[in-house]
Amino acid sequence: MVKTHTSIDRRSSARIGLAVVCIAAATFALSIPVGFAATFQVRLVEGTVPPGLADGVQFLDQITLTNNGSLFIGGDTSSGASDDFFYSAKLKPFELTLEIQEGTTVVGEPGVVYVRMDAVNDMNEAGDQVFVAETNPGVLDSVFKNGASVVREGGMLEGETINSLHHSQIDGMGNVWYIADIGADSSMDAALFRDSTLVLREGGLIDGVPIASISVSEATLGCNFRVNENGDYMIVVDDGDAQGQDVHVIMNGLNVLESGDFLPGIIQPVYWFNQNGLTASGNHWWVQVAVESTTSPGFAGDEVLLLDGTTVLLAEGDDLGGGLSAGQIQTTSINSDGHWLARVDLIGATAGDDALLLNGNIVARTGDALDGIYNWAGNIGFVNDIQLNDCGEFALITDVVPVAGGSPLESLVTGRIFDDGDINGDFLVDLNDTAPFVAALLGSASSDCEAWRADVNADGSTNGLDVAPFLDALIP
Repeated sequence: MVKTHTSIDRRSSARIGLAVVCIAAATFALSIPVGFAATFQVRLVEGTVPPGLADGVQFLDQITLTNNGSLFIGGDTSSGASDDFFYSAKLKPFELTLEIQEGTTVVGEPGVVYVRMDAVNDMNEAGDQVFVAETNPGVLDSVFKNGASVVREGGMLEGETINSLHHSQIDGMGNVWYIADIGADSSMDAALFRDSTLVLREGGLIDGVPIASISVSEATLGCNFRVNENGDYMIVVDDGDAQGQDVHVIMNGLNVLESGDFLPGIIQPVYWFNQNGLTASGNHWWVQVAVESTTSPGFAGDEVLLLDGTTVLLAEGDDLGGGLSAGQIQTTSINSDGHWLARVDLIGATAGDDALLLNGNIVARTGDALDGIYNWAGNIGFVNDIQLNDCGEFALITDVVPVAGGSPLESLVTGRIFDDGDINGDFLVDLNDTAPFVAALLGSASSDCEAWRADVNADGSTNGLDVAPFLDALIP
């Protein structure tokens, strides 16, 4: 549930009454087309020192954004002694809280400290956090939930020794998912677990698909493994077909897409999968697909963003207007309403120009002004680092450049796809937003997201203090 709450005192009641009168009197107001735009805020910049640390940020790693507006983000500092860290944050109001730092004591294990933390992390709506880290003494991989070790390299799973651990995820029930290398046979060692329950394993068979390999490389976008709040999972496996590339998307034990399949309106067959994802509710799933090259058969060609296995949202070469078209698709995120963000290379622009697309429309581009202090630099949204939630809030890691000049700085940027006052989320600010706004003020919002968007002043509460900014948005 969204943690935005209703707080109504006498002054707030008066403001709400005034709001209803003002809104009723505003029937003359025209719909204000917001269109496909986005609002951005720079939250943390390379070189700055976040609360709780003594050194400036050097790198930022993967982020997780929940539907209740909570963030979990990893990174490291310029210090060689205690550089890795994890922060949590709230978007309304924005606050950073240091959760784990390299060199601090492991929860429940006196004398044992964290020494290295993997970029891949996850957090559920309840705030449970998971990550993989090494410790000292031992310097062994462990999967940690809320800072405490739940499974460790050298332990036992399925009666076999754990050799390494990767890609931890957590669902809404608090179940910890991860990939473990187990046993002595290197050809059959990677396995997917939910807590201590084996889900699938190299050398096994699932929905008729032989599982020859599961990637555990950190360079492969979390090895194309995702878990959502409901406990649904998606993972990409290779069947080891010696005749050519043959990879499969497995969703909840079913083979839903594979190399050689044809997509609607796309001439070339599927060749490879580059990234996948699930919405929190599981009503949508998506994959970034590379189809076979038209000029070099047997190699990856153009990329396609595919929704639910049936709908092509974006393909390389698609016209973006103004003489620009989509190049390589770098990273994407989709929410339960089907709205999507994608970072793409641009064709027909200066070499190296990137863009951030919202539902296929450019909302940010290399060199654009960001907030008056910074401009967008190259590489808008690094791999694995765009997250869009169901209420239209998003977070990404990107390079920014000071307006006054200087080198690119890796930064955490948050934002929203709906403008102030767009309570019902239809990309318009008009009188259709008044009823859901008043309902949210009275504590009877029809959805968590309408309650969230009614907190127009972003102070964490929906009350009379939101009336003035709502009216400002409705009647500029």
